[in-house]
Amino acid sequence: MNTQELFNFMIKNGMVGEVKYIKAFFTIPYFKNKDEKYETDILLIKDGKVFLKFNNEKLEITTGTFPILDYMEEVVLKAEDWKCLDNDITTTIGIAFQNYLMLELPFQGRYKFVDGVVGKKIEDNISEDLLNKVITTAQYENFVDNCEYLKTWGRYFVQAASRKTLLPPEGITEKKQAIVKRMLAELGEDAFKSQVNIVKLEEELKKIDAEWLKDDPTFGIVTSGKVLNNSRKELFLTVGGVETLDEESSDANFIVNSLLEGWPEDDELFTAMVNALRAGSLARAIDTQNGGLLAKMILRAIGSYIIKPTIDCGTKLGTEFKVDNNNYKDIKNRHVIISNQTVMIDTDDKAKELIGKDLLIRSPKYCNLVGENYCGKCVNKLLNDNIDGIKNEVTAVAQIVLNEALKKMHNTVKSIVKLDKDIFS
Repeated sequence: MNTQELFNFMIKNGMVGEVKYIKAFFTIPYFKNKDEKYETDILLIKDGKVFLKFNNEKLEITTGTFPILDYMEEVVLKAEDWKCLDNDITTTIGIAFQNYLMLELPFQGRYKFVDGVVGKKIEDNISEDLLNKVITTAQYENFVDNCEYLKTWGRYFVQAASRKTLLPPEGITEKKQAIVKRMLAELGEDAFKSQVNIVKLEEELKKIDAEWLKDDPTFGIVTSGKVLNNSRKELFLTVGGVETLDEESSDANFIVNSLLEGWPEDDELFTAMVNALRAGSLARAIDTQNGGLLAKMILRAIGSYIIKPTIDCGTKLGTEFKVDNNNYKDIKNRHVIISNQTVMIDTDDKAKELIGKDLLIRSPKYCNLVGENYCGKCVNKLLNDNIDGIKNEVTAVAQIVLNEALKKMHNTVKSIVKLDKDIFS
């Protein structure tokens, strides 16, 4: 079997749903020497040949590579074999498996094949269809189970150590020296006492790094955010500006070296770098503690509120809202006040009918119930149908507070912002 035939065989025989086959086909078997026989419950490798052991048969695999399959390899999918396809398509094995588990198996053609990442849009459609009973609970559970199953593939598929992620951009040291020399000539010998100029240098170096990484499979996925902006910058480009311990000062110590080039030889710069590391560790501990404390305070303050689904507090107050083509979906599953009457907007069609109108949306902010209670009309229908859901909403808010406290350590990037001087005149 070649790559295409093995792929078709896996789909036909339900092998995609068993992680043992994923492990066998997408990992490299260990040999002490090339002439050694290798045998498992699934594979037999002997005399330079590879066989799949299936139903008491030995089927030869002729892909000629290890791993036997690569998730980036292209295969052809026939529309006659896939309910979620209208036409034949050429795509990668990884995309095909993702669609097979997330869309094809659970929904049997309800959602069309996505030739790329199955993202939030399709997930939102699935959630909405479940709410409106277009799909069954069993189908949704199958979808969720398969998503969780896909997570277990991370040890075989997440490419976090490609050649380019392990290496600096070619010639980066020479290119950096040229940029530094040019900036010193243009801005003077004190150029890098200014954090603005340090950031300008870092941005030029990051552009070189981005060009180096642009065709790397990890770029924008694993190599993104903190890894790209902080870790790679200091590891391969430059440590850059290290702030002093004086919080009121805008001064910074400029360390041109990257960690790959070695620590700075200058005692003062080395001390500044070590002090910054210590200060960062302390700040992380304190900010995590404070963020967690504030999150707990929010949970304790609001977590005891209760929704009374069958009660209407009768308020005639609400949040003023102008309905237009861009926001009409925001009033779906909400109670609104129209002509002094409370009306439930539970479909897109009802929401569209209100485009161009000014109305009031019932809101917990204006609920008249006494104590730690909200009536069923002043909350979203989804919360009204799940009276314990308010605790989940409060938890989500608390999580945002905690995340904001942690952001400073996880992906802090200095950037230059140009201000319009007329604003201050």
